[in-house]
Amino acid sequence: MKLSILYQWLLCLGGIIVILWGFYQYYPIISTETLVTSGPSVAYYFTRLSYLPFSSLVFFAILYVGLGYIGIGVLLLGLSTLRVDIVYCSIQIALWMSAIALWYHFAFLSGTGVYNNYRT
Repeated sequence: MKLSILYQWLLCLGGIIVILWGFYQYYPIISTETLVTSGPSVAYYFTRLSYLPFSSLVFFAILYVGLGYIGIGVLLLGLSTLRVDIVYCSIQIALWMSAIALWYHFAFLSGTGVYNNYRT
């Protein structure tokens, strides 16, 4: 792989920005203990998460909101190194993180996830 220093720097900067954006997405869930979302099965969904202990709330926020962004950021950081073994590992990590985030998002919206809202 051969890229100029500018492209390496831009990939690294982009990866850092996307990872920070993923961490920034946690703040509204953790600070207000609520989740407002929409998805394919519901048009508008509001859930109060105050019944969760703080550690579970943080884990929920990581899985539900930021894991996909962090996976993309890891991919960009791996691409910026230009080493094939690191790029391969970053692709694997990004795919797994994005798949877990997508699965958890749809499992929560369908009510079959870990944190069921007990709706009938």
